Amino acid sequence: MSKALDVKIGDVYARLTIISEPFSIRNGSGRCSRFVTCECTCGEVKNVSLNKLRMNKTLSCGCYNKEMISKRKISDSDRVKNSLIRE
Repeated sequence: MSKALDVKIGDVYARLTIISEPFSIRNGSGRCSRFVTCECTCGEVKNVSLNKLRMNKTLSCGCYNKEMISKRKISDSDRVKNSLIRE
C-alpha cells in the first residue's frame, strides 16, 4: 500500500503553486497516477503529475524552458562576428 503524499492547496514547487486537491487518472495499462492542478508564475494553469512535481522534474508550465532557450540564442549578427573572429 502506498503512502499518501501530503500536499496542500497553496504549496509552491519551483514556479508552480498547487490550486486543487490531488486527483487520480488511470493510464492505458491500468495504473493510476496522481495529478494536481497548478498555476505557474506566468499565469498558465496546468495539470501536473504529483510524482514529477515532488521530485522536481517539473519546474514550470514550460515557460522556464522557453526563457532558457531564448537566452541561449545568438543573434545572426553575433554569429557572423564570431565566425569572422575564429578565422
